Amino acid sequence: MTPWILAYTLLLAPLVDKDASAIKVTNLRDAETIRFPVALVKGIAPGQVINVVNQENRRSGGTNAASIADGRFKVLVELVPGRNRLQFTTTRKDKASFSLVYKPMISDYKVDVVYLTAQDGDTQYATQKADDKQNYLDKLDTAAKLMQTFTAESLNDSGFGRRTFGLNYDSRGRVRVLKLAYPASGDQLRGMTGNQLYDAIYPWLDRQVSFQKRKCIVIMSFSRYDAKSKRPLAHIAWGGGDMGLFSSLSMSAWPSSIRDVARAFGDSSPINPEKLYDDSFGRSTLWGLASTGMGAVLHELGHTFVGAEHSADPKSVMSRGFDHFNRFFVAKEAPSAQSKTAVTPKPGEVMRWDAYNASLLACDRFFQPDAREFKNDSPPRIYLDWATDEVVGVAPHGVKLVHFWNQTDPPSHTTYKIFQNSPKVVRIKRSLLRQLVKAPDGAAMHLTDAEGQVFSVNERAFTGADDLPPITSKEYLAELRNFVAGLTSGMTYDWADGR
Repeated sequence: MTPWILAYTLLLAPLVDKDASAIKVTNLRDAETIRFPVALVKGIAPGQVINVVNQENRRSGGTNAASIADGRFKVLVELVPGRNRLQFTTTRKDKASFSLVYKPMISDYKVDVVYLTAQDGDTQYATQKADDKQNYLDKLDTAAKLMQTFTAESLNDSGFGRRTFGLNYDSRGRVRVLKLAYPASGDQLRGMTGNQLYDAIYPWLDRQVSFQKRKCIVIMSFSRYDAKSKRPLAHIAWGGGDMGLFSSLSMSAWPSSIRDVARAFGDSSPINPEKLYDDSFGRSTLWGLASTGMGAVLHELGHTFVGAEHSADPKSVMSRGFDHFNRFFVAKEAPSAQSKTAVTPKPGEVMRWDAYNASLLACDRFFQPDAREFKNDSPPRIYLDWATDEVVGVAPHGVKLVHFWNQTDPPSHTTYKIFQNSPKVVRIKRSLLRQLVKAPDGAAMHLTDAEGQVFSVNERAFTGADDLPPITSKEYLAELRNFVAGLTSGMTYDWADGR
């Protein structure tokens, strides 16, 4: 090879190598296994648009496109069980290959999606679109999958792995939506307050589906907007126990498929106040309505998982951060009444599960992907050792997670620890606990054991030696004290010195 040819080859080599790696996935590893069907792929790429094709998925969700903003992209693609070969291309003709393995969750603990009508069975939701397809099944399928994917990615961002809740799917991989008719007229239901609706629907729904091993997202089709009085009717976002109950007044703005997400979150059409209630957090656009609506559903679903509470983190799902659900899925936010131009959110401006609540979810039974028989015996308890003035958390099956917090709303000065070695006992001086969370009048403590059983109490409830932990018999407390007395020191974690 002549010297000039060699020099030319050396000069060209790095340019070719750079071009070959122009598309880079930054949040997933090649051939990584995930346990949910919609992958959010984030990365860097040149150009304006990136396309993805899943060679194993011939349905519509197997192909998608997304905008590239400032060299970064976020694109959704639906997977099929097994290996999925993804092909990426850009408008600049860059190419890249990537693979993911989808292994479906097989846990018995699942979230059911319920579309609730009045007794007439009318499924129509409120809309301002003359040609609205009223495709509630498509919208609920898409929304539930987005919430599932968001939760997995956000928990992973907090260091807990891609854990998320399970959904029920049919043979085509679509979310099974239960259409149920409540035995009352639409007018009767629209005349009820939010509390009345929740109190009436909760026990009735338990009889229809049984809340054992189930949480339920319930969307009320009979919600309406009275344009004359400017009042929303049957409009509620309320979660707790095993059910989250929601109005359907934002549904018309929701995406109808995974491929429709970018369009829905880019729809800056103004909300028509004669047709729809503007619950868009001041954005007054259809994308804002979609973002707040789906974010609120996830917020209330969060309350159904044991221990998840409001958050002081302004971008948490469990605060008004839920209004920014859209930002997790798009690289650039569309214009709205709050900004006449598109906005590229900074990393700290994107909705997330705050780490405190994420730790609770990661240890919850509904977030364990594989089937197992959980033990329901020897539940954890928290009591006061009056001889040492220590708050004592006991879990015969082992402590998985402990939380301390000041019992404000939202909880403040939160502290948590996840244990890998699952000690049987966690001890902390009462004075240290109060000091730790700045709660001079009494601090709260929450335990999750290795079987997903939970127990919470505020230690100020213990005012005398005869006080029992809530829902605890004298016999069981004596059993726990004997259990603790028989343990070796290596099975106890002392918060004061980390032993």
